[in-house]
This record gives sequence, C-alpha cells and structure tokens, in this order.
Amino acid sequence: MKLLIVCAVLIHILFLLSVFYIYFRSIIVQGLHPLKDLDNPPAKRLVLIVSDGLRAESFFHQNCDRTPFIKNVLLKRGIIGISHTHVPTESRPGHVALIAGVYEDPSALFKGWKENAVEFDSVFNRSRKTYAWGSPDIVPIFSKGTNRVVADCYESKDEEFSESAQTQHLDKWVFDKVKEFLNDNDKIKEIKEQDKIVFFLHLLGMDTSGHIHKPHSERYTENLKFVDAGIGEIIKLFEEKFDDNNTAFIFTSDHGMTNRGSHGAGHKHETETPFLAFGRGINYWKFAKEDFMTRKFVSIDGIEIPRYDIQQADAAPLMSTLIGCAVPKNNFGKLPYMYPNVSKTYLANAFSNNAYQLHSMYQKLHQQSLKKTFHFSFNVRERKIEDEINFLDEQIRLSFTLKDYDDIIVKTHEMIKLIYEAIDFYQMYYKNDLLVSLTLTMSGWIVLLYQYVIKGSLNVKIKTNVLQYGVTLAVLVIAYNLLQHSPLIVIGYFLLPIVVWMFVFSNNEDKILQNFVTNQNNIFIAVICIIFAELLVYSFFERKILSLILLIYSGTITAYAIRKKLKPKLKTLKYFSSAVCLGIFPLLKVVDKENKNSILLALGTIFWIFRSMDYVYLKRSSRISIVQTLLLFSGGLFILYLIFYLEAGNALLPIQQIISWMLLLSPILIIFGPLNMEIKLKLVGNGFSVCYILMSTSYEPLFLISYFVHLYSWVEMELILFRRMKQVKDFSFEKLPDSRRREVDFNDIRCILVFMLYLLISFFGTGNMATISSFDPNWVRCLVVVFSPFLMMALILFKLSIPINLLSCCYRAINLSLRVDTKKVFILMLMICDVMCLNFLFLVKNKGSWLDIGASLSHFIIMESTVLILILFYGLAQFLTSFQIIQPQSCKLE
Repeated sequence: MKLLIVCAVLIHILFLLSVFYIYFRSIIVQGLHPLKDLDNPPAKRLVLIVSDGLRAESFFHQNCDRTPFIKNVLLKRGIIGISHTHVPTESRPGHVALIAGVYEDPSALFKGWKENAVEFDSVFNRSRKTYAWGSPDIVPIFSKGTNRVVADCYESKDEEFSESAQTQHLDKWVFDKVKEFLNDNDKIKEIKEQDKIVFFLHLLGMDTSGHIHKPHSERYTENLKFVDAGIGEIIKLFEEKFDDNNTAFIFTSDHGMTNRGSHGAGHKHETETPFLAFGRGINYWKFAKEDFMTRKFVSIDGIEIPRYDIQQADAAPLMSTLIGCAVPKNNFGKLPYMYPNVSKTYLANAFSNNAYQLHSMYQKLHQQSLKKTFHFSFNVRERKIEDEINFLDEQIRLSFTLKDYDDIIVKTHEMIKLIYEAIDFYQMYYKNDLLVSLTLTMSGWIVLLYQYVIKGSLNVKIKTNVLQYGVTLAVLVIAYNLLQHSPLIVIGYFLLPIVVWMFVFSNNEDKILQNFVTNQNNIFIAVICIIFAELLVYSFFERKILSLILLIYSGTITAYAIRKKLKPKLKTLKYFSSAVCLGIFPLLKVVDKENKNSILLALGTIFWIFRSMDYVYLKRSSRISIVQTLLLFSGGLFILYLIFYLEAGNALLPIQQIISWMLLLSPILIIFGPLNMEIKLKLVGNGFSVCYILMSTSYEPLFLISYFVHLYSWVEMELILFRRMKQVKDFSFEKLPDSRRREVDFNDIRCILVFMLYLLISFFGTGNMATISSFDPNWVRCLVVVFSPFLMMALILFKLSIPINLLSCCYRAINLSLRVDTKKVFILMLMICDVMCLNFLFLVKNKGSWLDIGASLSHFIIMESTVLILILFYGLAQFLTSFQIIQPQSCKLE
C-alpha cells in the first residue's frame, strides 16, 4: 500500500506539471542577441510611474475628478488607453510584462516570489542607467544582476496591513526620495547630458489601500487624490530640473483589483489598468490618427477622448522606442502605433526593430524544429507560416531600399501577427501527442487501481512476455523521438503509458478486466460513478449544483429510511434538516471583502458558543472537554469583542494579536481527549471552530456549524442505514485489526461519492477556491498587521483546510464503525478523483478571456492537488482521532 501511495503521488505530480508544459510553456528563448539601438530617439529620458493595484474603473470614475492633475495632463497634452494585463494579475508578473515585455513564466512558480525568479532582459538592462524607488518586493527584481539599475527601497516592515494602516506613507516615502534626488543639482547636471535614462517610481499605496479598505471606500479615494497630488509635484520638478523638453512620461498600473480588494484572477477589474503617456515623443490625442488600433472613447467633462488600448507587454517596445534603446531580447509586446510622435522614418525603424526582435525568437524555435530527422512529420501549417514570414521579410527589406516607410509599417505589422502565430504553434507543438499519452497513462492507472481493489494487492514483478513487448515499444518510442530531437521531458511523458500498462497486463492473471466488462452490475456502478463525477466537475463552474445534489441525495436517503422504518426517526429527520440548512450556503454570495457582515459573523460566533455548551450535559465528558468548552466560550467572547473593535477602525494592539495567536493553537487540545468517537468528534469540531471564527469576516461560522452538524448526522445516518443497533457514542477510534475488516460493497462506494460531494461543499460552501481573488486578506486581520504574503497565504490555506479536517475525521469514524477496508476505500476515492482530473486536463485553456484561462488552470490544479491532499488529511485525521496523550477515566466505554 505504501508503494502504491508513493506511485500515486509521483503520477499526480507529473500530471500536475504536464499542464504547464502543454499549455503554458515559457516564451523565454535562450541564446538570443539584442538588436542595435535606434539612432536619434525623440526623448533622452523616460519617467515610468506605476501605481500598484490601480484599476481602470477607479481611474476613470467620476470624470477623473479624483485625479485633477492627471486629468488636466490628459486633456491638454496626453494620450490615454487601457492596458490589458494577463493572469496571474499579481505585482511581479505585471511589472515584468511592463518593463521586459514578458508575461509570467510558469517555471517562476517554483523559483520564488520576490526575487528575479527567471532570467530575462528588460528596458532597464538596455538603458544607460535606471534610477528606481519603491517596494522591496518589486524594485530588486530588476536591479539584481545588473549595474545599470540604482535602486532604493523602504523596508518590508513598513508595509503595514491593518485596518488602521496609513497607506499613503509608502507613496510619500517614494515622493520624498525622488524630490531629494532631483534637488541634488550636481547629480542632475551630470544626468542631463546623458541619454537613455529611465526613472522608475513604484507606488504601492493604492494596492495596500484597496486590500484593506476596498476600491469604493473613502480612504481609497483619499489615497488616490494623494497619489495624484504627489505625481503633480514630481512631474513639475522633473520639468523644472530637466528644462530641455527631452523627457517622456508614462503613468500606468501593474494590475487592477476587484470590488472586494483582491486580485490574481482574470476579472475585468483585475485585467484593465489605465495607461497614460505624455511628454517628448508622445502623441497628443487630438492629433493621433486612427490606424491599426481599434479606437474606443472615454468621456471626460463631456469631451469624447479616443482611447487607444494596448496589451501590457506593448509598453516595453514603446519605452524602448521613446529613448532609442534596443527592445528587450525576449519581449513579446508590439509597439503601439498611435503613441509615438516621431517621423515616419524613425517609426518604420522602430517597428522593424520590434519585428526582427520577435523574428529572432521565431528563428531560434524554427531552427530547433529543423533538427528533426523525419521531415515528413512537419506540419503543413508550419511550412505555410514559414513561407509567409520569409515573403514578408523580403518585402520589408525591399521597402527599406525604396524608402517606402508606410509600406514598412504595414508589412512589419503583418509580420508580427504571423510571428505570434508561429511562436504559439511551437509552444503547443506537442500538445495533442502529450494529451493522448497522459490520457492513456491515467486510464491505465485507474485500471491498475481497480485491480488492486479486486485482488487486495498488486504484483510488482512484470511478466516476461509483457516485459518483452513493453521494452520493444519503449525502445522504438525513444529511438524515434531522439531522431526527432524531442525534448527529454516529452520522451519521458511518452514512456509513462507504456510503463503503467505493463503493470496492468502483468496483474490481469484472473482476467479481471474481462470479468468487469461482462458483469452488468459492475458496468452499472461504473456508469453511476462517472455520472456523479461529471456532476461534481460541473459544480466547479456552477457551485449551486452542489445544493441540488445534496438535497436530492439526502431526500432520497431520508425517504428510504422512513419507508424501511429505520430507527431512530429523529436522527433521520435531523440528517435531512441539517442537509437543507447546509444546502443554503452554496446558493449565497461568496464571502469576500465586498459583502463582509459583522452581524452574521457575531451571530455565528454566538451559535458556536452555545454549541460548545452541550459538553455540560454530556455524561461522558472528560476534563479536557470541559477545558475546551471554557476555551471556546472565552475565546468566542474575545472574538466578539475584537470584531466590533476592528470594525470601529481601531488598530490591532500587540496583546490582542498575542491572544489571537494563542487561540490559533486550540486544536492541540484534541489529542488530549479520550478515544470515544462521540467525544473525539466534538473535540475536533470545537477545537477547529475557534481558529475558523478568528479568520472569518461574514457567515463562515454559520456555515461551519451547519457543515459539522450535518457531517455528524451523516455518521449517525450511516449507522442507521447499516442497521447497526449501536450509536456513535458506543464506538471508539481505536484501530481495527485487518481481520475484522469486511470487503467493500456498493454502500461503501455510495459513501465515497457522498464524501466527494461534501469535499467540494467544503471548497465552495463560502467561496470559490478556484480563484485566488476570492481569498480575502482581511481573514487574517487578527493575526497579521504587516504585509507578509507567505504567512498570510499559509494562514488562509489553514482556514480553508479546517472543513476538510472535519470531513476526514467524520469519514474515518464511518470507516471504523462499519469496519470498512480503509485502503480499498481510499483507492476507490482515488479512481473517482482521477476521472475528474482527466476532465479538467482537457478543459484547461490558454486562449480566450483571462478569467476563463485562470479559472480553467485553477480547476485542474485544485483537482490534482485534491488527490495529494486526501492522502495528507486522512493521515492527519487518523492522528487527531487516534493519538492520545492521557487516558481519562471518564472515557471508558460502557
């Protein structure tokens, strides 16, 4: 069994990693050389101001009246548009896209968060010198490994994250440092004579303010006004110190933000940010002509101003064009045609520079493809793209000879579109082959798991004849792919199904597969499981379906129990009524910053306090039960006080923070309790409830009490259905010997399906775990006041895991009381999860809206991780329910 678990973990890790290689391969191509700088650029220096987390909707709100200086600049000399960002809408990928023209590299997920995770070129690297001020989480990304960037950052501890935090002080620090720099006359005199200079101002205040106070709050508006006033002072000082009119200015944001103050996914508010450019070399919107870019309008003071939207990565070639430096080597952006105010000659050179920089990426990928031995395997589409790109290349060179600059601009624009198509083709080169290989692997793995359930063990020794066929096929696969110069990782994925199916055929001694196909009952059960699995897959897209499934199932079971006159009826009705209460929650709005409700939070806390008092009336109560009851009672009162204290806008005091962290340790008391099933389950429920309430902002405690009451009723109901005369209190969590366990039957499969239903309800009961933007940083407001992303995410994941812990403990109670073979139950559960994983593998998107792309990827990762999480949480449940430090006398069974 241990070997099987290791194999399960390994296969699902490989499956999880495969989606990044198939759909989200890095566009960073190694071995490229930068192109030459442009001659006679329009500007000598560039000022890039990034207001972190400022969405377009907030910027344009109320005719831009909240930003009078920026509004005046826009009306009198600027050009405006919306920068469309990519997922994940986070600070690092947003800044990398702006400054390097590179969208988030998937491999960066495994190489850290704050530092330069993946080597890339940037506008800063191509500049003569860049001076940067801002957050220690962002600025060092571009200063590490280069002597061209002079960086100055405030300390991480200054990023306070409490309700009372003064978010303006972060931006004030940047403004003060820039003013101090500009007032150094000797330094400015030296810089004034230099070209290709960049000034980068990273303003974090809007992001912090949005997280804490949300974008529609008064404090957010105050922060926005402060930023506007500060930018006004800085720009005036720049124009005063550099009075040669050779400075270009760009104001934008790295990502937006939802109404609830979160970001990371692909909602319109998260992916749309303002993009304002003005100064030397920049067009004024009144004089800009419509051409390639789709023109939209924004109304300000009754004036219809044309809006020229761009992709976020387009900012990098624009900045390079303005100061005349080479476009970053791995840039994936396209020069926005309507922004530069330059001669046609310069624009044609800039456009061709951009096109040939992208062409160098295409050539590198194309050369790798030419290494293939069997050219008959070339795709027709590949040859067509190659011919069209070569034709346009010749046309562009001819137009340069003829000095037909208008034609150059048109042709390079067409060439860039084709190169995008070509790069996408090479990125997805092995997609279909890998999907087939992974489908065969997962299908074989599911069959292998079924063989384990039937036989109770697996033969790890491969039969001689199977080994001969398998090795022969593997050698052919390896030989062909080596001749085709396929990447080693691709060859590895192609070999996976061969290995898995070798084990399948080696374990088919008793014709298990043939017997399965010919047995109608097996086919019926398999169909039921697949249909149920597909319904659960659908719940990822529409969480309300969980309520429907829950009510139909609980109603059917209740009707069956009543018709069969199973007793006690009161517990049967309790099961159905608790299901109705639980089914309400997936129908409600998700809990987020936008709809937090202190009244519901307080009500849920009070319910838990009264819920804990049942220990007073429980004859089997131990001392530890009484201690936990007192802790929950006093902790609940403290949390009630803290709720209204923080809602009043007060800062969290150190003593309050210490008490909150102490309450977070309350689950430790569980292991001191007796092994009696009734007492232990209630210890688990009450122990985790304190932590859950502490990290709640709305109706979550009400959900948790409904969830736990229903899970406990589920345990009771299964005992009734199994016609056991004993009750929960008559059982213990002591481990059963294997000899006392029975074989798995249809009822156990039904329990597994119900377990999966409850698991997804724990995921989606109060929110949408499939999108990171549904995670509210305010959940940890009682524990963390200084911005610390890893600690905050760890606490948030702990909160999300609490319902799963309760479910695992209750399910273990069912398995022990009904003497189920836990190993086989777990294997069957794994099979259902794998069916769902296959669904999500084919549902992953890398095109379309960024909301859809982000959601599809999240669904696959959650389902793949669920398989690994189940192993972890069932083991944790076993520890919590079976481990016992002391032996209270009161826990002795009657």
